Amino acid sequence: MTNRGGPLVGEELLLLQGIPSDDLLLTKESEENLKDLAGNAMTTTVVGACMLSALLQGYTALTHRDDNAVGSKRVGEVARSLVPPPLLPVSDVEISQALGSYKDTQVDLGSASLDGSKAWSAFLREATSSAKKCTSEGSDEALPPAELVVCKECGQSSSKKNAVPPRKFEEHRFCVMDEDLARMKPLTFRTKLLRLVPMLIRIYDLDVETVSKPSGVDDALWGAWKEQVKKFVGSETPSEFRFTHVTRSRIWTAHYVSRQGGRMELRVLSTGITWLLFGNVPEDTGNETPDGLEEAFQRPVARMKVRAPNGDSIASLVNGTWELCLPTTSVVQLSIEKAGTEVKDSWRKRLGLEGEFESEYEFEDLKVTVESSDPRLADAKLAIDGTYRLLPKCGGACGSLRKKTDGDSEMFFFIESKQMTLPTEDAYVFATTCHRTSYGEYRDIVLGVDPKEVYRPIHSIPLECYKDSVRALVWGQWIPLPEAAIKTMDDLGRLLTVTQPTSMLTVPMSSEGWNTCPEIISCTVPVEPGHPIFKLCDKAASCVEVNLQKSKSVFLEMAFVLSRLSIPAVVDVVSPQLTSANRILSQLILTHFLSFDIRLCVTNGLRSTVDKWKQQMGSSKFAPSAPLANLRSDGQS
Repeated sequence: MTNRGGPLVGEELLLLQGIPSDDLLLTKESEENLKDLAGNAMTTTVVGACMLSALLQGYTALTHRDDNAVGSKRVGEVARSLVPPPLLPVSDVEISQALGSYKDTQVDLGSASLDGSKAWSAFLREATSSAKKCTSEGSDEALPPAELVVCKECGQSSSKKNAVPPRKFEEHRFCVMDEDLARMKPLTFRTKLLRLVPMLIRIYDLDVETVSKPSGVDDALWGAWKEQVKKFVGSETPSEFRFTHVTRSRIWTAHYVSRQGGRMELRVLSTGITWLLFGNVPEDTGNETPDGLEEAFQRPVARMKVRAPNGDSIASLVNGTWELCLPTTSVVQLSIEKAGTEVKDSWRKRLGLEGEFESEYEFEDLKVTVESSDPRLADAKLAIDGTYRLLPKCGGACGSLRKKTDGDSEMFFFIESKQMTLPTEDAYVFATTCHRTSYGEYRDIVLGVDPKEVYRPIHSIPLECYKDSVRALVWGQWIPLPEAAIKTMDDLGRLLTVTQPTSMLTVPMSSEGWNTCPEIISCTVPVEPGHPIFKLCDKAASCVEVNLQKSKSVFLEMAFVLSRLSIPAVVDVVSPQLTSANRILSQLILTHFLSFDIRLCVTNGLRSTVDKWKQQMGSSKFAPSAPLANLRSDGQS
């Protein structure tokens, strides 16, 4: 994939074949298995077209033609067996606690702590060592350092296999990665991260009404922005953000979503840990959207840098000071001049374009200065001011990547080519990272050249001196909110009750014994009436089953519970290969011997939902059941 500079992984190859891998539990298959599966498959859209053509031509052969026969169907009526129903009838398997002794235990969904600065530093090193170093690694593979290389100039890493032969116009100066780097297994760090991060959080006292309107912001924009922020943060009752999943890329990220349209990210960097709060772009209500509103919600609304511990103090992932990003746009002037006489061919000349492009060149070193005395831009000015060297072979858009060569902070200057905009909106930006972002990934941009300037430091005639003044933009103004704070399940006083066996389970070996499965885990979780699982069960109005292979979205909805449930030791009898690193329930769904049962009930006279998860051996079905007909009118279940 040229725009990413790396090969396609297995799930992406399946998507290109029309296979919905984003909703399949492909957890037992290796990366090579997925690639082979995609290579041996036929594009499902082609298969679908062939099937539709066959049905249109031969539909009369699907049913009986004898209209006088009892129970016969009309000619052309589609047979039910040919239509895959999304909800299957519930199986006859009975989940029982009669095969062992059980007890109730409590599972904490709050956040764990790191003991002291040494544990904090070790955690960040483990996150860096287990992060993805090459796109070919997939989600849980970690190549040894001897098989990895890293670019001396831009810092991009890759496997030796993908780095040789070098791609044209992206010929990094690769060197062997430090072989002393001890890489932690991704699965081990993922398990550790899931034990540390909170599963359910709320942000209190993030009140935008107490913030004064900044100068230069339109009244319509300010009012619409505040209303949208209050909507997904919660004006009276703070919104509940539930953990969904962890992603592994060049960094580790834990994702959270709320029912009100907000989402949060916990990013684990080599330099620290940061919370980012995002809000969805407002839906089109028919009214005119104020200019700048959509752009404001493409950036984080708020952020919190987790406070690092001092000495032996305890480090909590929810401690720190929140900052609010106001929807402002500040204009500054950049002074850009050459710093030396060395020149490089322009990207168009390197491509071999003739005519007017044959004489194009760029100065190798440019000196950039932010011409502003505004104290709010002091940090940005300190980070940006300096000399930037051109790195034409490191894969930047149009060979534009430049890296700051002086100062302590790492800063890059390059064209940010966006994924959903026209090329006319591409512009030079200053950022601390230069990697190719995936779809929906946010890059923290310090400052950007105004796209209307169409600035390109390319020249076609010899210049003794070069100095240019460019209009640049600073998006957003960060202000502290010292009263805002994250509260986890510990602070809210809510714990999850789980029923687990305390003795070995005795499975009857009678002829009909397969109908009875011993219960391993049972827990009760409250969900809102608008929850997708509630709607699923309510629509069926009876016990239903969901295909386990097509239930990824359902498990993501319940990941905030499953990620803290572990398989009891009694399961070792069935699966002795289980270790402490892969006993988390959300990871063990991949073993395909789990079954879940969700039941709806009414509590305290209110129609709410309680999901009852029961894991059983011997089945591979997920069964949300909704016995609504059995609910009593007095509001008790």
